[in-house]
Amino acid sequence: MSEKEIKDKALKLLSRREHSRLELRQKLLRRDFNFSEIEPVLDELAERGFIDDERFAEEWIHSRKNSKPRGRFLIRAELKEKGVSSEIIEDKLNSMISRSEEVEMAVELARKWLRGKDRDQKNIENKLSRYLYRKGFSRDIIRDVTSHLSL
Repeated sequence: MSEKEIKDKALKLLSRREHSRLELRQKLLRRDFNFSEIEPVLDELAERGFIDDERFAEEWIHSRKNSKPRGRFLIRAELKEKGVSSEIIEDKLNSMISRSEEVEMAVELARKWLRGKDRDQKNIENKLSRYLYRKGFSRDIIRDVTSHLSL
């Protein structure tokens, strides 16, 4: 496979959305490109600013805040799985999500989850807590949400 083919495929993938370096490498490897041929292309794309794990993390967190609310724990795990370094993850989480924003996201998810459910149902608070925990929210945030919603 030629370097041009690898670069074209990588740019096509990047034109759809941001990718972390690891994610892009994995997708190219699945397309039977050779690791030793992929790395120089990824280096060049990174040097030219087409791949940037910091920018990727920012966009991922922004997306999670605005369209698919998730707590810090789950966002951290998702970014780690995408190959973003712990330093970048912590820096971006701390600068982009305040505690109050995280509570707001959890309240929004809780309200959606509660829609159509009987609030007097047995164990509703426990069920909601487990749901929010699976969405990556800490026990402190969950406690704030359940008290905010008077459950």
